[in-house]
Amino acid sequence: MRPWSFLFGWNYKLIKKNRFLLRIGTSFPVYAFTSLNYLRNSESVDILTPQRFFILNSLLNYKISKKINFTLFYINGHGLEKRDQSDQANFITLRTGIDNLSLSNNMSISFSPEIYFLQIDKNNGFYFANTFALKHKKIPFYISSTLNQSINTSINAKTFDWNIGINYSFRSTYIKNKIK
Repeated sequence: MRPWSFLFGWNYKLIKKNRFLLRIGTSFPVYAFTSLNYLRNSESVDILTPQRFFILNSLLNYKISKKINFTLFYINGHGLEKRDQSDQANFITLRTGIDNLSLSNNMSISFSPEIYFLQIDKNNGFYFANTFALKHKKIPFYISSTLNQSINTSINAKTFDWNIGINYSFRSTYIKNKIK
């Protein structure tokens, strides 16, 4: 198994009131790995190559209840390499979150169905996706999977794709202390 991407994100909550959240953020550095083919001594060689990106994002979230929420999320990405990568991408999604449905005293499952628009350079498309997450209350690691289906697209990609992820939740919240 080889890595496909590494993403380091930082977010700032501009507004957090009762059921409403407005957040802005960035991801830098972002490394996406791709296989490039070139000739070495007249022989074709594939090499795993990192590509760097800079990403800005914004998020609006409204909670209907503790377990159900709606999110509007926007990402703007810029490629930092001079060749063999996309220059600019835009992503906007409308997502429903159904969180922490209890399976037992310690196990829960979450679902996040969404419809989204993706634009990469001059190509674009509409898609449907759903992310499932299986969590244990006492363990910070959890398993997730995303299923992705194209609806209408000019982007050269699979019509259907899926993955399995192992995630870690830091479960940390930082509070600004007021100086007296």
